[in-house]
Amino acid sequence: MWYYETSIGVLKIVKTSYGYGFLFGDDPTDWTGGPTPNAVADDVYNHATGYTWWDSSGIEAPHDLSEWVYSPTDPF
Repeated sequence: MWYYETSIGVLKIVKTSYGYGFLFGDDPTDWTGGPTPNAVADDVYNHATGYTWWDSSGIEAPHDLSEWVYSPTDPF
């Protein structure tokens, strides 16, 4: 998984049965998804995840996957 800490919570990109998905904090809802973690990171950067709190936050997002922290297990 990849994660990025923001002032409103932790953003996560996780492996799913269809590819990769976006999770916010402890919420198990898979808000957006794509075939690669880079595609999901792009959705997060563009505030186009389907999660209104994030999408309307205006918080600066990581520009690409290289700004996320990779962890083989969930550190939270």
